[in-house]
Amino acid sequence: MKKTLCIASILMLIFYNPVFCYPTRFVTTHTNQTSPEPMSLDMATSRQMLLDAADAAVKKELNKLKQGTQSLLQKIQLLINKNNEANILTRKQKEDLLQFKSGLEELLHQSLLKTSTLGEIRRDSEDLKEVVNRFKSINAKFENALKKQEEAYTNLGITGANRKNPTEIKKAYRKLALLYHPDKNPGHEEEMKKINESYEMLSHLQWFR
Repeated sequence: MKKTLCIASILMLIFYNPVFCYPTRFVTTHTNQTSPEPMSLDMATSRQMLLDAADAAVKKELNKLKQGTQSLLQKIQLLINKNNEANILTRKQKEDLLQFKSGLEELLHQSLLKTSTLGEIRRDSEDLKEVVNRFKSINAKFENALKKQEEAYTNLGITGANRKNPTEIKKAYRKLALLYHPDKNPGHEEEMKKINESYEMLSHLQWFR
């Protein structure tokens, strides 16, 4: 009899104790899982940090693009100014420089003024790299030709303001040609060849008339 009462007491504790009953609060919690929970403060902070980082990356790339564009524009203008004096570049090379300058100014004053995405900025940066490489090619040819032009002036012994004076260049050439002419002074064929090449180079400059 005592054993039966003990078992009955245990069963009553199990079925009527709230701990062992099916709790209704679990049902409520389960149904609420389908609806979005409010964003916690930590989540909102993390999201803002990601947005700030992305915005900083855009600003950094945009600033780099602006600086690169401005630097190249200055170099192009410098080369144009130098060529205005030396008249070395071909017509096609001068047209390319002016085209580069126009495109870069448009990029700087228009494209960079709008709100750009990181992808757009990187695309423009790749275009800028291509222009840089083409400019380097033209500039290298100019510097090489300028070096040869300087050597030509030196070979003819022309200095200062006389470098822009066709009459003085012709006078210097004739003087040296008489001095090293094979008929009058044999054994100076190399010097005569150098003088002829120097005069020919200078006589093809646009200002030489």
